[in-house]
Amino acid sequence: MTGMPSRLALLGAGVLGGSLVVLNVWVAAAYGGQSWQESASEIAVGVSFAGAGLAAWWLRPRSSIGRWMVALAVTIHVSNLSSTRPALDAPGRDVMVIAGIAALWLQYPIIGRLILSYPSGTLPGRTERILFRVGLTVALAGGALVEVTRVPVPLLCRDRCAPNPIGLIADEQLYLGIRMVLPAVWFVLGGLMLALLVRRMLRATPWQRRTLGFALVAAALTDLVFLWFLALQFAVYYHPAEGAPYLALAGPINVIVGWGGVTAVPFAFLAGLLRERLAFAAVGDLVGRLEHVAPDTVEAALRETLRDPSLRVAFPSGTSGELLDAAGAPYHPIAGEGRALTTLGASRVAVLDHDRALLENRQLLDAAGAAARLALDNARLQAQLLAQLAEVRASRARIVAATDEARRRLERDLHDGAQQRLLEAGLALQSLRTQIDPDGPAARLLAETEQALTGALCELRDLAAGIHPAVLTDQGLRPALLALSVRSPLMVHVDGDPGRLSPPVESTAYFCASEAVTNAIKHAHATTVRVCLRRNANRLLLSVADDGIGGASASGTGLRGLADRVSTLGGELTITSPPGRGTTVTVELPCG
Repeated sequence: MTGMPSRLALLGAGVLGGSLVVLNVWVAAAYGGQSWQESASEIAVGVSFAGAGLAAWWLRPRSSIGRWMVALAVTIHVSNLSSTRPALDAPGRDVMVIAGIAALWLQYPIIGRLILSYPSGTLPGRTERILFRVGLTVALAGGALVEVTRVPVPLLCRDRCAPNPIGLIADEQLYLGIRMVLPAVWFVLGGLMLALLVRRMLRATPWQRRTLGFALVAAALTDLVFLWFLALQFAVYYHPAEGAPYLALAGPINVIVGWGGVTAVPFAFLAGLLRERLAFAAVGDLVGRLEHVAPDTVEAALRETLRDPSLRVAFPSGTSGELLDAAGAPYHPIAGEGRALTTLGASRVAVLDHDRALLENRQLLDAAGAAARLALDNARLQAQLLAQLAEVRASRARIVAATDEARRRLERDLHDGAQQRLLEAGLALQSLRTQIDPDGPAARLLAETEQALTGALCELRDLAAGIHPAVLTDQGLRPALLALSVRSPLMVHVDGDPGRLSPPVESTAYFCASEAVTNAIKHAHATTVRVCLRRNANRLLLSVADDGIGGASASGTGLRGLADRVSTLGGELTITSPPGRGTTVTVELPCG
């Protein structure tokens, strides 16, 4: 039952329009004083707006654009009853003339509102609303003044002049003055409307230009013809004695305005409606397309369907009010007056960051959101998963950084604390040696103590170097690897120098090389190890190759830990170890 009043209103509007068309044709054929071209063009204008208005009313019942088009058609049909200059003996002539003159002035604010409010039916700004109210006031007040001051003027009514039944002031100069001022006022208001249309096109977003461009250009052209017609009227009333040449142009101008209206504004509005229907059809196609679309390409599909290249899709993070993009990264809405955010679904499946002009057709937005709901839900889950993965990686990176910092702190504590004390103890023993018999038993005990102290100091130095060598922090990766080669029992060659890198990259590369050399010593039975360093753009390439027995496995605890550490920095570790042909550990790390 909710759709019944709309259907009754459409039926009533259709019956009213059809009746007025029949009445127009009858008056023009039986009593009219115009040429058939003029009458046909004026009737065609009303019919075109009535048909376009009924179609718009049916297709977009929430928008008032259709109702205003029907209202314009009614005023056109009513004004035609007067503009046909009915004969003096035509039935109801006085009523037709009075109603026709009143409807003539009402056409102007109605068509102005229709053009300025297209396609939503709502005036977009305060300036447009003020202009419409001024125009409506001028139409009502000016029409009333024309009615009560109208006197027979042969220049205007030609051979069909009749007394004014509601005339209150019989002053020809006053009447002609009003008829001269009103076109000038409408000329100014029409110029302002044209300026607003130009401003709207200049400020329009690409989506608005594609959607409204044809209709607004057609409306602007119609406004220009309207201004020319008003200028012609102004000239006629300003030079009434020389009006014959101007009146000779009135008929062709009427035909131009009439057929211009038929082929421009109504056709443009219907083209806009057809474009909208095609947009809804594209939403239907979207359902089938999304069955074969990956979650990270849903955004592109919605952009194409809604014809908004700037559209972005964001998803709620699930743990906070922040938004995520399709890659799981934090998303910040695009700033600007022409932007809008639309939430899809009661549970906030997704948020569309789009051109504000799309809000004028919220039904299309909702339909696209409903069609893409399942795909958007999958994309949301993927985005949240990627965000969690990024958080895990960031957490691992923080753990590695904290571990490296703890290693450096422990190395400094060993170097500055225990190692220094052992050196002080060694100096004390050397001082004690000068005070005892060099051949006595105390000398032998002192020598054994010094030897044990020297061994402990070497072990402590090796321990500190294994934890985090100071030379790595002070001088960089290559010097640290050279120090490692000096301490190694194998022949270790170090080639290349990448220069200074970030501390996490240097630490990771050093410990990978150290673990690979240690494995070559313990398990590979190798005699030579070659460490190569190469920096390629923003990547560090490290390879450690030995000439051992091969057959190494990446499942070992040490190598598996190194692989985890390398992946934390976004790098990659590979092991090539054919049996009998040595082992090569290759590490690639980002260092930009």
